[in-house]
Amino acid sequence: MKVKLNSGVEYWVSFYHNNYSEYDTTTQKELTSNTNCIIVNELNPGIKTSAFAFLAKGDKFCKDRGRKIALRRALNQLGLSKEVRTLFWNEYHLMTNKLKRIK
Repeated sequence: MKVKLNSGVEYWVSFYHNNYSEYDTTTQKELTSNTNCIIVNELNPGIKTSAFAFLAKGDKFCKDRGRKIALRRALNQLGLSKEVRTLFWNEYHLMTNKLKRIK
């Protein structure tokens, strides 16, 4: 999704989902499902952040819930103002067609 600020700065937000339900015999670990959110600044590629949302053992995989957690973590890493974060959330709700009141 693309977020354009009033100042003309553009951010691209991408989500990647990995839904694992298997056991890795080489590392002897259970692979956990996750969602990755990547935010990149169009004008300054040096501004880039990535955040993950992991699925706990026994939880059901939900893309929407994972996207929300990963997006929140990525926005916190960037340290943006509340008004700018609100723009990101408005675009997210338009993308998912689930318009909700932002508190």
